Amino acid sequence: MSPADIVRHIQFDPILEQITIGQVYNLKARYNQNILGNVKVNLMEFIDICESMQSIPTDLDEVFVIGISYKVNKNNKIKHLRVVFTTLRLLKLAMKNKLIASDGTYKLNWNGLPVALTGTVDMAKKFHPIVLMVTKREKAKDYAFMFSTIVCKMNYEKL
Repeated sequence: MSPADIVRHIQFDPILEQITIGQVYNLKARYNQNILGNVKVNLMEFIDICESMQSIPTDLDEVFVIGISYKVNKNNKIKHLRVVFTTLRLLKLAMKNKLIASDGTYKLNWNGLPVALTGTVDMAKKFHPIVLMVTKREKAKDYAFMFSTIVCKMNYEKL
């Protein structure tokens, strides 16, 4: 149930009618944090986890990192970050198609970082994902990195 739905349901109660949608959003966020814990991830911890996920798995559906690039400045702040995820099955399916489409939007993000989704489009105009990239910016260099990692892994002999 969305916060707006909650407000609609309680607006006719004389005691609860003074609750605003902002208060409902805050309550929902506090509830989620109590249940889920802190969902914000330290980027250096994230990089460590991603670096440990670079080996090619035997399971076709296990997610692994096909490319990671980052730079840390003098203050231990991450200047740029690019991490590309996929599975062997998705890469194998991608090899059957010739058209690759990519889209990045700030509506799709992870911990405030933009996420770009790249895949193939079949004859029925259906999109089939190949990789997902988490990046700090959405620049041409980030997309170039993503496409080069796709090409390198698709040429890998195990596929």
